[in-house]
Amino acid sequence: MPMRFLLHIDFGSPARLKGRVKYFEYGGFEFKMIRNSAKWANVLLTLVGPDDDVALQKAYAAGCEFLSAFCWQVGFPVAVSEGGGMTVPANQTLRQARCRSFGFPLVVREDRIDGFSISRLPLIETAEQRLGLTLYREAQSSNKVWLSFLFYWQILEIGGRPSRQVVEEIERAHPQLSLSRERQELSRHVGGSTDLRGNGLAQYFEEECRHAIAHIMRRPGRRTLAFDSLAENRRMAVSRDVIQGLAAHFIRDHLGLSKTVDLVRPVGGGFPRYVELRTARRGSWVFVDR
Repeated sequence: MPMRFLLHIDFGSPARLKGRVKYFEYGGFEFKMIRNSAKWANVLLTLVGPDDDVALQKAYAAGCEFLSAFCWQVGFPVAVSEGGGMTVPANQTLRQARCRSFGFPLVVREDRIDGFSISRLPLIETAEQRLGLTLYREAQSSNKVWLSFLFYWQILEIGGRPSRQVVEEIERAHPQLSLSRERQELSRHVGGSTDLRGNGLAQYFEEECRHAIAHIMRRPGRRTLAFDSLAENRRMAVSRDVIQGLAAHFIRDHLGLSKTVDLVRPVGGGFPRYVELRTARRGSWVFVDR
């Protein structure tokens, strides 16, 4: 009997979708999105050839890209993991498919918020934008502040320039960012020994955060992380919040992530897909999931 492979991509987020099941096409693949109970991870399902490793990888990458875009759009963590899968009869449709592999929730938070939609997503047009949103998704979903900081720092290096230089450029071009509540909070935690004005913020991020995380054993006089210190954990948490804002600014302005796509269905019927409305023929689509 001809067979296909039902791929499962697990994801967890405190942003809970309105409705239990969604259908959409993304990256050339048709997906079924299922909101499971709080006991299990949510899942994306898609069907590929049973022995087509190339298609399997492309489908997984497309699903992960969608979840990166969803994370950016809703502003909440979205944690992603391979959920495995199994072979099913080739005549089984995606609408007939059921979640067969249940993973544990990937984001453990009590403040689950219902009512989110997948009706609009950012339009990812370049490899740099795709990488930026992937790193942003991983930073958002990490439960360790040290890892989150490193992922945000890596976003600033997309394009080949040192992150320290990028921080300085953003600070010069947008001095209002220096007056943010998070920046003031950081100054309070760092204390008077470090000057955070001008390029002092970039130097602080590089020396006191990035290098301190990446190099546990350092030369005398350089900061080393004190993992079991309340003050150190608070300092790093605020540092992460500040650099998160810079990373988001970098993705929007430097990587040019400004366009959006909307989930629509052809007027005559068909599978929902994401379309950039300014390029679509007027009157040929109806909105989905609004």
